[in-house]
Amino acid sequence: WLVTILNFDTQGGRLDTSPHPFTITIGTGDVRQTTRTDEHDLLMAIFATMHETGHALYDQGLPEEFADLPVGGTPSLGMHESQSRLWENFVGRSRPFTDFMLPHLKERFPAQLEMVSPDEFYKAANHVEPSLIRVSADEVTYNLHLMLRFELELAMFREELDVGDLPNAWDAAMEKHLGVRPDNNGNGVLQDMHWSIGIQGYFPTYTLGTIYSAAFFAKAQEDLGALDEDFRDGNTTRLLGWLREKIHSQAYRYPANELAERVLGAPVSAKPLLEHLRTKYAELYDIAL
Repeated sequence: WLVTILNFDTQGGRLDTSPHPFTITIGTGDVRQTTRTDEHDLLMAIFATMHETGHALYDQGLPEEFADLPVGGTPSLGMHESQSRLWENFVGRSRPFTDFMLPHLKERFPAQLEMVSPDEFYKAANHVEPSLIRVSADEVTYNLHLMLRFELELAMFREELDVGDLPNAWDAAMEKHLGVRPDNNGNGVLQDMHWSIGIQGYFPTYTLGTIYSAAFFAKAQEDLGALDEDFRDGNTTRLLGWLREKIHSQAYRYPANELAERVLGAPVSAKPLLEHLRTKYAELYDIAL
């Protein structure tokens, strides 16, 4: 239901489950995405699905005429993550979209959600609390997880940290940066699959993607007008159309930073992200700016 609402073409792809959510394109017209579920945590599945759908929509929006050509890919991992982070956070965690989702979720989970109010659901979707698992971290603490991983990667590359010492270094860094300490390696150093498959240096792309996503969403609202009413009706068509025109259809015509500047009309900046976080969470937590 959710991926269909977000305009994922199920005739050209599918959704399955996996221990770690991912998206992969098998070939033109065949985009596979996965999510994971937890019977005690509905929101985790919702936002994991919205994240991967952002990736999948990007791949489904690439021009077919460029398929199998170098220009037919995407310009960077950070640009790809911009799409997943935009749908997960700027759509999925917005008040209009949580208001839209709640009645539909109550139909599917009446016993669990019957007494939940729109205010409570929105606050739960945006609850800030340091946690062990990156993929289910809130917007505010999420990038601390990435900073931690990047610091450890640099230490390994510089031969300042042996791989055998990584679990203890991870636990210490989690306690230092987030104030929580894993009780086992599954909740710690082994939670992500990236290092195990040889993807070193990937984690900063999530932060780059988050910076891009905030800037792109602000620009989309500038070009299209406020999207709140669209989201309140579960309508994401205008936003997707804008992303298709500005980003997806461009494929790899330009390097990522050049594509972003063409979309934004200015160099990429973290300012939109910082303004988004300050404004949103000051209101949620009644904090004076």
